Amino acid sequence: MSDQSQFYNPQPDRMALSGVGFIIPRLTTTQRLSVSLSTNDVGIQVYDTTVGGIFFWDGTTWAQVEVV
Repeated sequence: MSDQSQFYNPQPDRMALSGVGFIIPRLTTTQRLSVSLSTNDVGIQVYDTTVGGIFFWDGTTWAQVEVV
C-alpha cells in the first residue's frame, strides 16, 4: 500500500472502546478511488461514506460487500 495515511481514522473508536466492535477506515468515494493499491493489497476494506457501503480490494478493483 503506497499511502497508508489515507487509511488513518482520526475519529474516536467509540465502539471498540465499549467492547461492541470495531470501525474500519472511512473514506469518501473520491478518496477510495485515489488510493494506489496493487495485487499485494488484496483484502483491504474501507467504509465508503459517499455510498454508505463497505468495499474491499480484490487485487484489481474495489468490490462492494453485499450485506444480507
